[in-house]
This record gives sequence, C-alpha cells and structure tokens, in this order.
Amino acid sequence: MADNSPGENDVRETNAWGRTLSEAEQRAAALVEDDWDATTVRAGHLAPVGPDVEGTDTVGLAFIVPSEEGEEFETLVTEGVTDYVVYAESAGGTRYLVIEVRNADAEDAVLLVGAFPEDAATGLAEHARAEGVLRAHVRALDETHYGTVEFDNPGIFFDD
Repeated sequence: MADNSPGENDVRETNAWGRTLSEAEQRAAALVEDDWDATTVRAGHLAPVGPDVEGTDTVGLAFIVPSEEGEEFETLVTEGVTDYVVYAESAGGTRYLVIEVRNADAEDAVLLVGAFPEDAATGLAEHARAEGVLRAHVRALDETHYGTVEFDNPGIFFDD
C-alpha cells in the first residue's frame, strides 16, 4: 500500500487551509476524470457581506477572484447552474469553503475556494437563514462583476 501521508514539509492535509485546497484539487480531478470541464477559482479575498453593511447592494459572500478565472465562472452562470455541492470546515474561528457550482447538462463546473472569519458572518448568516437563500457574488478587484449564484440551503455555509 502506498503511503499517502503528507511529507514533513507538506502543510496540505495538516491544517484547515491545506485540507480545503486538497479537497478542491481532488474534486476537480474527479470531475475531469468523469469528462467534465472543471476550473478551480481560489478567491484572493472572501468576505461575508451582511445587510447591515452600508453602501452595498451585494449581500452575500463576496468572492474577489483573478479576471481569467472570473470569466470561467461567468460562462458557467450564463449557461445556467443546475446544482451545487458545498464542502465546509471550521477551525480556529475561520470558515473554509469549497463550493462546487455545476451545470450538469454541459458537464461544466467551477469550484470556488475561500475562507472568512466566522465572527464576521453573523449578520449574513442570520439574514440568509431568514430569507432561505444565500448569494455568492464573484467579481474582480477592479469591480468587474462575473456573476451571482443563489443557494437554497444557506445553513450549510455557516457553522452553528
């Protein structure tokens, strides 16, 4: 049996962020193996934006991503999102997410990867649960908006 444990200098699998990145890589590889197109989009910044934040109309999870990857997300959203899968973990007051947004008809997926401080998400979590929906907004640092997707099970995004 092969030893799949991380080497002494490999932080993947040994901390929450490493496990999150590994989960995204493994999910993307599994999709590609099943002949899907899969793009992993690692957010440069992920912020939970609650309704109490002044001057915003984008209540939800705000993913700031590189332009090229944002365009992949935009294409998927334009074609239509059929379903999603969320992988989440909390550690040390941080919520780590891999959100697999999929178009099963086109066999296309984008995996959004990011983390946010749990204490910053209280207002958003309460709002999303009350509304029954959570939105993820994907944009570039220059404010280019690539798309918004709605999730009908907001509780899975937050640690209770």
